[in-house]
Amino acid sequence: MLIGSCLVDMRLKGVKTLKNKRSIIKKLINRIKKNFNVAIAEVGKQDISDRAEIGFTVVSTERSHLDSQIDNIINDMEYFGQPDIEIINFDKEIY
Repeated sequence: MLIGSCLVDMRLKGVKTLKNKRSIIKKLINRIKKNFNVAIAEVGKQDISDRAEIGFTVVSTERSHLDSQIDNIINDMEYFGQPDIEIINFDKEIY
């Protein structure tokens, strides 16, 4: 069994309040959970209104499946998410 984890650092363009940020992040997390069936949560930068860190994990028996799944989730966050989300960096690890 292999476990893949990823930490995604993102900028939320135009977001001025924590309430607005929470709304955007909640929608993003719910969509990723629904579409990919992974464990996902906001894990950092929770008090900064225009930044967020999202962490998620994937479990599989094949490394190629893990890589593909993580890449698909990152692409979904960047291209199919809110138009005001910009991924700054991500750190992917497989154990």
